[in-house]
Amino acid sequence: EEGIPAYRVNPDEIFTHEDMKTPIHSLQGQRHKKYDQLINQGQKWIASQEYDLGRESFFKALNYKETAEAYNLIGWTYSLEKNFETAKNFCLKAIKVDPAHGASYNDLGSYLLSEGQTQESLKWFELAKNSRNYQNREYPYINAGRAYMNLRDYNQALEEFSIALTLTPHNEELHQTVQRLKETLNKGNLFATEAKEVPPPLF
Repeated sequence: EEGIPAYRVNPDEIFTHEDMKTPIHSLQGQRHKKYDQLINQGQKWIASQEYDLGRESFFKALNYKETAEAYNLIGWTYSLEKNFETAKNFCLKAIKVDPAHGASYNDLGSYLLSEGQTQESLKWFELAKNSRNYQNREYPYINAGRAYMNLRDYNQALEEFSIALTLTPHNEELHQTVQRLKETLNKGNLFATEAKEVPPPLF
């Protein structure tokens, strides 16, 4: 009586020579590598304005690792198509996966700001500022500055932009925005300044 056949995969088809040296971690390493490849490919598709293909790559990446980054990037693709409601939902999924992922809070605030929900956006920018995991920490300050510009609170806008400048001192556009806003506010009484007299951010 024949037994159950054993199906074996040639290890050379799965692992590189270097991976074979650490078999315990090799499969996980391959998953991380494939995830990174799909994320990078998705970003290239987005740069070419191939939003559907980029989104597909990010969804595929989730099959290898469920991360806030991937969910947030999927939301980003929807925002580029002006589908802010779906974009916001993916930001919330990202936050659920990793509450420390600062970019998700910032992006959610940005989508709210784009929809005209300025006060609500500020709450999310504050959460982004205080998040533990955020590489581009200047972004929520810049976006909060934009929000305060919309609210005509130009002193607070200047403060937000100035803090952002300390975090990214080589940002020339931000330098110019801060300088232009200072010059405008120094021309006269802040409360008498008309919105049309205040230069918009350059970025």
